[in-house]
Amino acid sequence: STYQLYFLLDRLGFSAEEAGAKLALAGGIGILVTMSFAVASGMLSDRMKRRKAFIMVASVLTAVGLGLMAITDGFGLFFAAVMFILGAAGMFGSVDVAMASDLVPDREQAGRWMSIYNLAATLSTALAPLAGAALLALGSPGADNYTALFLGGAVIALGTGVVTLFVKGVR
Repeated sequence: STYQLYFLLDRLGFSAEEAGAKLALAGGIGILVTMSFAVASGMLSDRMKRRKAFIMVASVLTAVGLGLMAITDGFGLFFAAVMFILGAAGMFGSVDVAMASDLVPDREQAGRWMSIYNLAATLSTALAPLAGAALLALGSPGADNYTALFLGGAVIALGTGVVTLFVKGVR
């Protein structure tokens, strides 16, 4: 999301006003998509007593969205890509917290363990734009490499799903 405005300006050639309007549209609808996926995924995950499958689906949806973003050449595909990513974010967000709380080793110190979880989540969010800047800088000088940025993100998203398979203590 850090680079969406620049993407609309640089790759898709929108003016600042057009890009702002397009982002407002995608963001407004995206809020509904994110909330819907979060609520539905959280409820289903609790009912099914499954967490990993939802994390895997969210990582695949994210990778699909980022893959679409890497090849997009118009607003329609951009919009679809954003909806994939935001739906996945809603799914991941609700189920990830549930999984983390399921994995607390000592319920007496749940606050301590959830603080560690929150630190890890916040730290990765803070570092991602730096990694994104490095990926954007790949290639010829003066050209932004959005393809590398979004494909790199897709690989990381899929890696998240794979790593989740090795978490013990939850299904």
